[in-house]
Amino acid sequence: MRQMIDNLYHALGAMPPWLAAVLIGWAVSAGVTQTVKFFMPLSVLPEQREPMTRLIAVLVAAVAAALAMIDREGGAVSVALVAVAAGVWSPLAFAMLQAALRRFWPWAADVLSGDVRGVIRGARQTGPETKE
Repeated sequence: MRQMIDNLYHALGAMPPWLAAVLIGWAVSAGVTQTVKFFMPLSVLPEQREPMTRLIAVLVAAVAAALAMIDREGGAVSVALVAVAAGVWSPLAFAMLQAALRRFWPWAADVLSGDVRGVIRGARQTGPETKE
């Protein structure tokens, strides 16, 4: 495990600082956003959950990338550009992943999106799309 962590640090140190910062922002954003998404109550409709989670993804990725870039040599403009790039990339990458999953494995896209949590846990989904 220690060797794997050392290899990760070496890989991040060997790449351009902006790319490392964007990847760090993306990884932190994915972890935080998925955690928040699955802790949202089932009463939050997918039409509300999607914009909220995209906003969270943008903000978390931008802040994490900016924090990773601040220590590197570069001015405020480069930090801001990297933060914007990471913020835009995070929800865009998730949308591309969802599109690919919906094409080949729709069930995996549903699980990853958090829209079928109630069905998996046995809870009843409520909302306009549910027929009672």
